[in-house]
Amino acid sequence: MDNEWKEYEHLTELYKSYLSIMVNLGVFSFAAIGGVSSFVLSSVQGSNDALHWVIIMPFLFSLGLASLYFKSIIPAKELEAALKKLGYQKLKVEVAPHAYLLVFGVRLLAWLYFLIAVGLLMFFFQPQSWA
Repeated sequence: MDNEWKEYEHLTELYKSYLSIMVNLGVFSFAAIGGVSSFVLSSVQGSNDALHWVIIMPFLFSLGLASLYFKSIIPAKELEAALKKLGYQKLKVEVAPHAYLLVFGVRLLAWLYFLIAVGLLMFFFQPQSWA
């Protein structure tokens, strides 16, 4: 029983660290992607046609984060299942960490980054239509 509590504490700490990484990475990346994208969108009005090439950096960043988050969905589900099984079934805790929030956040961010990448790709091929 003592080992199960240690495992439960370990899984809870793992959940908290994954959630923290997800939030912190989201805040940083949205700021970076938004900053570069807004600079390019505000400067593209005929001043420099080569400037729209700068949009490749946030596009690749968004695409990389989308793939990272899509790959993280399955491990997040596994962590949720392990916390539920150990917490509710074996240890009979009444309130366990809400690991579904991690799964929901990972899915949401995966699709958001994918849509951002698609939007940036559309801008890259038609920069004049955004001006």
